[in-house]
Parts: sequence; C-alpha cells; structure tokens
Amino acid sequence: MTYMLATIGIGVTYIRLGRKGCPNSVELVYTGQAGGNRYNHGGGGVNYLCLPNDPENGEHQTYANSQLFGAEYEIFGRNPRGMSSMLGNREVPCAVCRRKRRSSVITLPGKHQT
Repeated sequence: MTYMLATIGIGVTYIRLGRKGCPNSVELVYTGQAGGNRYNHGGGGVNYLCLPNDPENGEHQTYANSQLFGAEYEIFGRNPRGMSSMLGNREVPCAVCRRKRRSSVITLPGKHQT
C-alpha cells in the first residue's frame, strides 16, 4: 500500500539499515526490521525492505511463492573494526526517515491500511 505523506512537495523518505532512529532535523516515520529474500531463494527482490514491527497478516499463500525473511547480522568473533560477536544472528533494525523540502511517497510493506 502506498501513502502520500503530508502535503505534496515537502519531504523525501529513505531507509536507514542498522539504525533505530534518524539524524537530527529528520522525521522518524517508523522503525522495524530489515527483511527481504532468503539468501538461497531465487525470484525475490534485490533491495532490503524496512518491515514494520506490527505487520498485518494477509491471505495465506503457498510456500511456492517468494517469501520475506528477516535479515540477521552474520558477524562472529572480532573483526578489524572492533565489532564483537554480540551481533551474530541478531536482527537488523531499520528506520524509515523523512526529510522536509522534497516530494514524498512511501510504501509500507506488510500493511493493508493506515
């Protein structure tokens, strides 16, 4: 479902993967978890989606259809940047942000209505 945010001509939306918030002077639309096609499944999209924390279940589909899976960090042990194994198999947070002064349209995955 696609929603026009506020008035036409006043904002642009974007997704921040790995973050639960937006920079200063940028409005937070919603937070969620990054998700997309499973790494070993064909036919899904290339880009990650920011799936809302409160999805609405739709009509049941067969497993033959492409499905959405939550993204996870696959970082184990220490790496050169100093990140620890605490991230291994953890969900990837995301935030949908909106900056004013540009046109703005957003699609909310996993939602039927506003």
